Amino acid sequence: MGVSSFSSVFHKLPRGIQLVTQLSFLRVMKNVDPECHPEVLPCGHSPLPGTASSRRDPIPGWRGLSRPDSPVTSGPSRFLGVALIRRFFRKQAALALLLAFLAAVGGYAAYAVQTGNLHVIREGLAYRSGQLDPGQLERASSRWGFRSIVNLRGGNPGERWYQDQIQTASRLGLAHFDWRMGSGDELSRERMDELVKLLQDVPKPVLIHCDGGADRSGLVSALYQFAVLQTPPDRASQALSIWFGHAPWIRPKVAAMDRSFWNYAAHHAPKESLSATSFGSD
Repeated sequence: MGVSSFSSVFHKLPRGIQLVTQLSFLRVMKNVDPECHPEVLPCGHSPLPGTASSRRDPIPGWRGLSRPDSPVTSGPSRFLGVALIRRFFRKQAALALLLAFLAAVGGYAAYAVQTGNLHVIREGLAYRSGQLDPGQLERASSRWGFRSIVNLRGGNPGERWYQDQIQTASRLGLAHFDWRMGSGDELSRERMDELVKLLQDVPKPVLIHCDGGADRSGLVSALYQFAVLQTPPDRASQALSIWFGHAPWIRPKVAAMDRSFWNYAAHHAPKESLSATSFGSD
């Protein structure tokens, strides 16, 4: 892009962006050449008396940055300035793209959790979700033909959600199993062995759920794929991912679910089938 083309593009920018850009450019050029500051002024400012810019009218929209007799726009200084401005905008664009990506991923995860976070583990065998209301549970059961529910929140007889779930399960003829665990607590291998045994024995298809469907349901889904379906551990561990709302870098305590899974996998899989992932990492 030539200087004249750059000037025409710059002239179309909002006035505020022009001002900020020229001020940033002024600070940079002062560090490069302390004598150049009379020529690099914000839009609308008058040049200092006696300078080249006071003798020639600047190109509209790019005050004094492309005059042939300007010390800023001749020789290496001009090209350095243009390069610095291009680098500035590239960095801003990269930051904007990163923020947009993180916002999109975070928004998807939040949406999934708020809408039940219902997903297939293995078609016809096992499914995972957050806490479903009676209507959601009935619709999901009608669609996938659930025969049992494993509730990872444990028995809560005094809670309305628990009473509703027990009543809905009874009305639909679903076997109901309570298994209490916390998303911030590492499970022992013995306790995970008991959980795997339960998953093997419950009537299928089974719905496995916790509150949000992200962390506890993620661990149990990973265990089911690894221990029951014989899925390689690196693939089974994908059940614990941001796509299901599992975000240990935001909520560090839930990394206990990752550690639990890799601790179990380390003691139940051939060494050559294990991922290079550090079992104790977050």
